[in-house]
Amino acid sequence: RRQLGNKAKSKISFKHYCIDANTHFTNDFTSEAFRALIVPHATQVYPKNFDENTPVIVASTFSPSEAGSIMGRSKLSGGSMYGSWTATKVDYIYIAEKKELRVWFTMGGEH
Repeated sequence: RRQLGNKAKSKISFKHYCIDANTHFTNDFTSEAFRALIVPHATQVYPKNFDENTPVIVASTFSPSEAGSIMGRSKLSGGSMYGSWTATKVDYIYIAEKKELRVWFTMGGEH
C-alpha cells in the first residue's frame, strides 16, 4: 500500500492552476497482492471471476475514499495556493504474465 501511494504521490505535480498529465505508473505486483489489496476496495473488477491464469484484470475506483483505501488518502491529494486536487478515478490494470500493475488516475478539485 505504501509503495503504491508513494509512486502515485510522486506523479502529482502542480503548476499554478493545473496538474501535469503524468498521472500513471507501473509497479511489480503479484496476483495475490492484487486480490488482497485492490479487489476488496474496487467498485468494478473485470472479469468478475479470475485466477492466476487470467491474462489481464482491470479494477476501478470512482471516488477519493475508495482510491484512498488502496493507496492512502493523503498520497492522492495535494495543492497550492491556487487550488487543491484529489484523485477521483483510478484504473488498476494487472498483467499476469509480467506480474505488473499499471495504475492510471484522474485528478479533480477546486481552484
